[in-house]
Amino acid sequence: LGAGGDRPLWPCGFRRQGYVRIAPDVSVQLTGMARYDRLHLRANAGCDTILVLRDPRGRWFFDDDSGTGRTASLSLGDPPDGTYRIWVGTYRPGGCAARLTLETF
Repeated sequence: LGAGGDRPLWPCGFRRQGYVRIAPDVSVQLTGMARYDRLHLRANAGCDTILVLRDPRGRWFFDDDSGTGRTASLSLGDPPDGTYRIWVGTYRPGGCAARLTLETF
């Protein structure tokens, strides 16, 4: 998928550096999550990625560089069933190709 966008995060109340699209890049419906302790997301790309996530409970999460190098990575404990809305953005304006990985543990 394409990481980045033309919307800066700071006007949205995140007080973080990054650029995303208005609509989520991915919306995924997950079920049967009670059997997992953790949901892990990672955005691998040739540019500096960020991740913004809204979980089914309406909680917001942000990451920049928690993964290896400039890779954005989020790890959520006790993930609920429901729709996860995910934005794969970039630290600076512009974009690049990215791979979003979701894993359960």
